[in-house]
Amino acid sequence: MTTPPGMKPGRMAPRRIGIGGGVLRLALFRAEGMAGFPDSVQGFLNSFAPMLALTLVGGLLLAMSGQVGIALESIGSTVVAMLAQPVVSHWLAVRWKREEPWLRYATAVNWCQWAPMLAIFVLMPLVQIAVSVGMAPEAVAVALIVVLVAYALALSWFLARVGLGVSRLRAAVLVVAVHLVLAIVVEGPLLLTGR
Repeated sequence: MTTPPGMKPGRMAPRRIGIGGGVLRLALFRAEGMAGFPDSVQGFLNSFAPMLALTLVGGLLLAMSGQVGIALESIGSTVVAMLAQPVVSHWLAVRWKREEPWLRYATAVNWCQWAPMLAIFVLMPLVQIAVSVGMAPEAVAVALIVVLVAYALALSWFLARVGLGVSRLRAAVLVVAVHLVLAIVVEGPLLLTGR
């Protein structure tokens, strides 16, 4: 097993913080959160389970309401989006000779997809205060979206930086490459079909 990023080689491993502790620490930009994730193939595969289950339940509900085509499209695009990040990041990790820490990094990325959603709960009291003091709800909604997108991008960059142990520039390249591929493989077909 490799030494988790954020931990010096040769030091005694800290108490196991688990996946929840790892997500919380990484969500707060603390590198030691990487120690909460396994660097095994099984751990990586397990990290897909929550999002895949949610996708399948949502697709099943759509299909049961008679929208089978939309359900299949939704499931397909979500699965493609889930696989795009590990494919692109692995391709870059191999080229940058950072394949060894990639498995733990990819597992952490999958689990940390939930962090921006959790951030919504943290920000909701601020949203309610902003609306109660007279700010336009539309402006507050736009500000919330901007903050969440900025946070998600910053977290993606941080995960690449500490998870793969790459430079700031390479971490930025990885984030841009992943989002570019996501835009092409998820939005591209929708644009081609005129939706």
